[in-house]
Amino acid sequence: KTDARVAAIVGIQINILAGYRSFTHEFKEAKVFTDPELNYFEEVFTNLLDDLAFGIMTLTDLLTDGKLKMNDAERTKRMDELYDRASEQYEFFNGFSAQVKLQELQRKQELLETGKLQKMY
Repeated sequence: KTDARVAAIVGIQINILAGYRSFTHEFKEAKVFTDPELNYFEEVFTNLLDDLAFGIMTLTDLLTDGKLKMNDAERTKRMDELYDRASEQYEFFNGFSAQVKLQELQRKQELLETGKLQKMY
């Protein structure tokens, strides 16, 4: 069970990091967000990445013999907590990314409509 949890936690973290790289490139290239909005996105993702790094350090400590004084039940409980946290981070990342993407699409649509109106007059 522990090996499966470790693999799942690491997989979730890898998915977040891969999505982060792709997403940050997309929203910077969109050219529809203000500098304060871009700064806010960066701040949100910096906090998420810091939290991921803490999770990785905690996971490493859990897996290193003699690093933490825990019995198997405590170790399993902590591993489950890390898995739950990683799942929550993934859900947050996907939700936040979807909201920003929707906002990007809405703004691009508004720009397109504004451009069409300007051509009509």
